Amino acid sequence: MKKLFLVLISVAVMAIGLVPVQAAGEYIARQKTISDSIGSATVLSSQQKAEIKQVVDANPYAERFICTGIRLEGQPLSMNVVVRKRAKAACDYAKQLNPALSTWFQNKPTKAPSYNGRVLLTVKLPADKANAVPEGYVETEAIDWKINPDYKVGKSCSGGFGWQVLGLNSSNQPAYLKCSNPSGGTFRLDTSMVKFDPVTKKPLVPKTVPSKTNFGYSPNLYIVPQIVDTLPNTALSTGSFSDYSQCKIAEVNDGSPDKSFGFPLPEHRAKLSSDFKILVIPVQFTDHKTTSKPADDMADVVSALSNFYERASSVPIEFNWTIPESYYQIGKSIDSYNLDYEFDGTGGFWKFYQPYLQAVIDLVDDKYDFSSYDAVVIEEPRSVTDAEHGMFIPHAPAKPGNGGLYSDEGQIMSLMVTGNDQNRDISNWIHEFGHLFGLPDRNWSADINAGFDVMWGWYGAPEFSAWTRWQLDILKDSQVDCKTDTATSTHLVQPVAWTGDHQKAVVIPISDHEVIVVESRRRQGYDALLGKESEGAYVYRIDTSAKMYQPDSKKVVDVIAPARVKLGGGWAMDASLKLGESVTSDGWIITVKESGSFGDVVEVKKAN
Repeated sequence: MKKLFLVLISVAVMAIGLVPVQAAGEYIARQKTISDSIGSATVLSSQQKAEIKQVVDANPYAERFICTGIRLEGQPLSMNVVVRKRAKAACDYAKQLNPALSTWFQNKPTKAPSYNGRVLLTVKLPADKANAVPEGYVETEAIDWKINPDYKVGKSCSGGFGWQVLGLNSSNQPAYLKCSNPSGGTFRLDTSMVKFDPVTKKPLVPKTVPSKTNFGYSPNLYIVPQIVDTLPNTALSTGSFSDYSQCKIAEVNDGSPDKSFGFPLPEHRAKLSSDFKILVIPVQFTDHKTTSKPADDMADVVSALSNFYERASSVPIEFNWTIPESYYQIGKSIDSYNLDYEFDGTGGFWKFYQPYLQAVIDLVDDKYDFSSYDAVVIEEPRSVTDAEHGMFIPHAPAKPGNGGLYSDEGQIMSLMVTGNDQNRDISNWIHEFGHLFGLPDRNWSADINAGFDVMWGWYGAPEFSAWTRWQLDILKDSQVDCKTDTATSTHLVQPVAWTGDHQKAVVIPISDHEVIVVESRRRQGYDALLGKESEGAYVYRIDTSAKMYQPDSKKVVDVIAPARVKLGGGWAMDASLKLGESVTSDGWIITVKESGSFGDVVEVKKAN
């Protein structure tokens, strides 16, 4: 179907072929020409009714609906009667669908043969409501479909990735899709996900939060945080909670020196800043040539990573990307590099990947000063398959030394390898990029049930935890209450997804390597798939002496869940505390005393 355009209807415009122009004044207009009728028919067909309904549904704030029957100049005047009847039938049906509409039908001539006999629909709505969310939905961010991969229902997809991607349905309308077969198949519509407004391209997320969390991925789905000035009725403690040195526990030895759950993050990791420079090196092969612009192929990644990290920060940060105009030709086939390697945890892939990555660096070394960049991303054409390029990992050595990657300026310490991305996985991009900063993984060898945070929780609840933000130094100390005394105290924690300078966490030190953290989760920001079961005060525990990758009875991170929660599934998405609920851990009792749009008020007291 043709897109709706912002236009101002006029006889002059119609005479030269219905070229759309910008509307003026307090109203804007959107136009669509419906399908042609057969012969001299004046009764609406089922297809025409569907097209009219789509226009009415897509413009819930429309006040006027104009139906114009179009006759080609030179046609008999009797055609005026036919197109006028068609216009009246269209407006009558629109009025039937929305009785509040003010309708008007007319007929006009045109010089464009393709419009002869058809009906042009023009809807007029107040300019201030042109991009408004329909009644009953929350405000979401519009998704720019021009920058997303061309996934579509029926198109072939790779195996091994059964989660949601952005794409188009069979009518070329925005939708969430899934690969129909884990072993490889075609994309199909995922009816469990939200739909999109066909005009604004905004995801339609109902105001009413569902009871259950949707266990899926939601790439680029962002609910604008509902930040309120409302304060709780409960009196908050006014004592000093600023001895941050006791709460910023140090790393002990998690067996992974390039990552950490503690403070500070490893020395040689990249540091976020207001001018974080990323160099993208696009490389093509003799068997994967492309004329695509790398910036176009990377547009969804650039937008998603920049938005995610910048929104998570309470201090100014910005990603500045350098992307060449075209792909560099490396002069060999991708198969010659033996990159068809699946991650197995042994590190054996490096003997194949190191020569390839070094060859890419050598290819462009005379073109860039690598010391000017904070991170490097190597990207291949979108035609490269997972079977040909199997690894998506960050290269972030613990310290400089032999066996790494080198430019003329020295060793490269932060580089992203972007294979295994045939079905674009935005959440994985965000996660793996986090490792370049030294952010940790959960230990998959331990029985951990932490559900939130894209680094060590579920990808479908990706909002960084307050602890992760604090580690990155993008959460201010003043946004954390460091609870070091033994007196009973009451604290406000506001939703982690809120942007700006808000109170985000209570941290209780247990030892020099253990803390309890309390934060607030709501279905806002990138946590757009949460249900009521996941909303509330989320309590978790960090132990920097536990192993990150080796078997260990201790846990680097885990949720502290109320007794009603059944643990053991790996995520515990229903573990957030509701009003009146408590958990006890390490001699402390944490109770939710008040809950609302402002977040959660928690009482922290010593157990008897």
